[in-house]
Amino acid sequence: MRGLRGQKRLMTITREVCHKYPGRFYAYATLSYQDVEEACKELDRAYRELGVKGISMFSHVNGKPIHSPEFHPIYAKAEEYGLPIFIHPAIPLTFEIMKQYKTAAGIYGYPLDTTLAVMGLIFEGVLEKFPDLNVIHPHLGGVVPYLVWRMEKAWQHHFDTSLLPSSDRLPKTPSEYYKQQVYADSVSSYLPAMRCCLDFVGPRHLCLGTDYAHGPADWNNAISIVREMNLSEEDTDDILGGNASRIFKLE
Repeated sequence: MRGLRGQKRLMTITREVCHKYPGRFYAYATLSYQDVEEACKELDRAYRELGVKGISMFSHVNGKPIHSPEFHPIYAKAEEYGLPIFIHPAIPLTFEIMKQYKTAAGIYGYPLDTTLAVMGLIFEGVLEKFPDLNVIHPHLGGVVPYLVWRMEKAWQHHFDTSLLPSSDRLPKTPSEYYKQQVYADSVSSYLPAMRCCLDFVGPRHLCLGTDYAHGPADWNNAISIVREMNLSEEDTDDILGGNASRIFKLE
């Protein structure tokens, strides 16, 4: 219970900052995902009393995938309130293996973990069940934009060979769900990777990201690399703020 009280206190402090600087700071809700009933209660409070604009959710909950049915009540409320869910990396499920290879979790582990989470929401039918739910996938959409062909071919094989009963088949391809309900952020300093993600999701589904307050964060570079893509003024403005304003319903 101490954790729940501390969480609520943190949310209250965050609200005070947002109210003190209107139009400059907005808040995500942080929830107690280990207890879904309490998480739903806190989400009600965070939306109705604190005015949060979105939800932050880890890529797994103590190893449990976030597409698990027990989390569906949270998604139902997020859809009802129009709150996008930002999928933040947790300690990667592959962490122990990466340690054996002397590989830092932030290099491969985080993008892979969020990719598993987001694709689980698609393949397990969560986005189909909640068609108005929006998800934000950090780090240029993890590895999704670079493996689209394999993702689609795997989906075709999985379903075309009738491995699942027809009632369980998704009516759209994984790419369709992704490009309709998922938004990538622009955290990268490598222009070809930015263009790869942009080619996949389009300028209306890419939002500015800085990775603040972690070490690689660079506000100026985050903005300049978007401008280096030499897009139209409208597309550039969408990525730099217009898309976020739309999905978070900001004035």
